[in-house]
Amino acid sequence: MAKKPVRRRQRRPGDLPAGFAWREGRPRWVPSPARRKAGWRGVDLKDAWGRWLGQGPAIERAGAIAAAVEGWTRGEAVPAAFAAFAPRGAVTGAGPKGLRSPRSIGVLIEAWEAHPKFSALGANTQADYRGKLRRFLEVFAGGAHKVERAKAIDIDVLLPPAFGSDARFHLQEAYDALRSEAGDHMANGVLAVVSAWLGWCVKVKRLWPTNPVSSIERVALEGRIVVWEWDELVAIVREADDLGLASIGDAVILAVDLSWSQQDLLALTWGQISADGLVRSRRIKTGVAGRPPLLAIGAARVAAVRARLGNVEPIGAAPVLICEVTSQPWKPDFFRHAFAAVRAAAGVGDKQFRDLRDTAITYAYEAGLEVPEICSRTLHDPTRAQAVIQKHYGAIRQAVADSAARKLDAHFEKAGYRFEAMLALPAPDDAAQS
Repeated sequence: MAKKPVRRRQRRPGDLPAGFAWREGRPRWVPSPARRKAGWRGVDLKDAWGRWLGQGPAIERAGAIAAAVEGWTRGEAVPAAFAAFAPRGAVTGAGPKGLRSPRSIGVLIEAWEAHPKFSALGANTQADYRGKLRRFLEVFAGGAHKVERAKAIDIDVLLPPAFGSDARFHLQEAYDALRSEAGDHMANGVLAVVSAWLGWCVKVKRLWPTNPVSSIERVALEGRIVVWEWDELVAIVREADDLGLASIGDAVILAVDLSWSQQDLLALTWGQISADGLVRSRRIKTGVAGRPPLLAIGAARVAAVRARLGNVEPIGAAPVLICEVTSQPWKPDFFRHAFAAVRAAAGVGDKQFRDLRDTAITYAYEAGLEVPEICSRTLHDPTRAQAVIQKHYGAIRQAVADSAARKLDAHFEKAGYRFEAMLALPAPDDAAQS
């Protein structure tokens, strides 16, 4: 009589965890061929003393491993307890190819950079933010070669440790390392960008109730205020003209006139300047709009630019500042290098173009302008002005901007600031004698 084949009982889904095996009283978790090929290795199910687990605890352990594997397939990080038999990088969130955890540092940075508010920032500001985030990741990861691995780590690693815990506060350590390597100003600048990113994670992604940067012990720094002396301004404008880089001088004068940033000035077009000297603009960084009138010094320099063009009416979309070397609009980096060269030739020290904004605001204070009048020219966001001024004065109207321009022109005249020297024109007294 033929022996009946033994029919193996099929395990119903949910009976035992995937991969659980029981062999002669010895439990083991065994990965499937596909998981083994991906880097998972089998493991004996034992306790911390090396003793075999009983059936119940072994099944629970295998279930936890199976759940970790399932999460890994979705791009989630594998618990550190399973690192010994997990694929390389699985504990930091490096899941199967093409899958990344939605809570990983890299994914959340990319999501922030793709957000409309980030996209609305100027190109230079975006590049600056990306550079500072990269600097943070290099310090956080312990080197540029480890940045990609750091991007795969779960964002919760940046949270401060719980009360009573002796765990490391990685965010504080990265900030302290930046202070040591690059100085307090750079460390605070990088931390400000990190705070903006993590603040977005709080507000938009709802990851945590508060921004972990608020727990950082940081050093408070005084603001950097540098003012160009008038003789220095005359020297650099004249040097720019002598070197055939008159547009550098144009930029300097317009920066002092309008107190705008470099990127706003390089983006200034002829179509923004009206026939009566009003300059229509919207700040690239903040989006604040205004129409400040050109001062006498700015209007005269714009007229000189038109004269250099042969008094041909320029196209409205054409930039006011054109590089004499390339005959094209200035590129930000090339402008910085050219400005540094002119500054060195003029012998005015190491003052920077961005200091011209501080200079313009300082002249405005000296002229006695009110905060709303200053904001009408600098195009600062009114909400950033003093709360009392905002409460009592409200929106800044065109009349305030016109008043500010008249006060600054009067202040320049009273102080004896002669802009004729910048325009290569004879002084009023000389013209009268001739």
